[in-house]
Amino acid sequence: MQYTNIENVENVEKLSTCVLYPDGQKKQGEAAVLSEHVLNVIINEQPAYRLVCTKNDLRELVAGRMLTDGLIGKADDIYKMYFCKYENEVSVFL
Repeated sequence: MQYTNIENVENVEKLSTCVLYPDGQKKQGEAAVLSEHVLNVIINEQPAYRLVCTKNDLRELVAGRMLTDGLIGKADDIYKMYFCKYENEVSVFL
C-alpha cells in the first residue's frame, strides 16, 4: 500500500534512502515508514507480552490480544487498565 499524502497518517517518519545499483549508480531519496512502538503488557502484576506496534489504539490492541488468547471473554472482564506516562507499559487487572 502506498500513501500519497503522508501528512495525514499518524506515526510516520521520513528517512533518507540510498539505493546502490549493480552498475555503480546510486539514487538518493526519502521514504516514509511507520514508527515502531514497544509496549510491555503486565497482567495481574505478571509480565505477559511485549508487543511491537504503532502507538495508535493501544487499549483496544491489548484487550483484543487478551481476548484472542482466551485470557478474557469480554471487555468487562478487565477490571482496570492503566498506562505509564510514556505509554510503553500497561498494567491490566482482571
